Amino acid sequence: MMFSLFCLYIAANVLPANANALPGKPVDFVVFQEKLHDVHAGFQKSAKANGYLLTETHFETKVKTICTHSGCSSSAEEKKENDRECPKDWKKFSRNCYKLLSDKRAWNSGKSACKTLKANLADIISESEHLWLYKTFTGLKHFAWIDASDKAKNGKWRWSSSGKMSTYTAWNEEPKDSSGKKYCPYVYARGGKLHWSVTKCGVHQLQTLCKKKR
Repeated sequence: MMFSLFCLYIAANVLPANANALPGKPVDFVVFQEKLHDVHAGFQKSAKANGYLLTETHFETKVKTICTHSGCSSSAEEKKENDRECPKDWKKFSRNCYKLLSDKRAWNSGKSACKTLKANLADIISESEHLWLYKTFTGLKHFAWIDASDKAKNGKWRWSSSGKMSTYTAWNEEPKDSSGKKYCPYVYARGGKLHWSVTKCGVHQLQTLCKKKR
């Protein structure tokens, strides 16, 4: 307890209570990192001077410091991309977030709706993602647009947001030559699994499945 209070005493003398205590200039995080290191190292030295044997102590704030008998080392801790949470009402899978928009709209309108949410129409690039979508979104028993397009070359489906070929597919029936007519893909749940199919982009009004990086 005594040493915890002592550490707080050192911190109070070395660091302002918060970033707002530095009027008139922006906070330099590198400076804070150096000062926090000094606080942690000072605590370690004080414990040793008072006869306490601390084999190893860990201090974690925005800076993580580890002290041993040989000294202290610090490093800034940044939140990893994989640890970021999805926005409210979005579902998380791997490094992505997903949202099913239940309002019915045409494919282009659905694409625009996803864009307003800083997302794209969903591309489905693996079987594991495909199975997860089926288990997660019960609303997919009703049709929902996804991102693939064969606009560049008829019959050659690419993800329109990335331009990459659709190497993973789950067509209920492989789309036939559309003879220049514009068709767009959608997904739907039937018989215990998720299927892909196509319909005219501007005629039918479907739900929209959006996807974005975390």
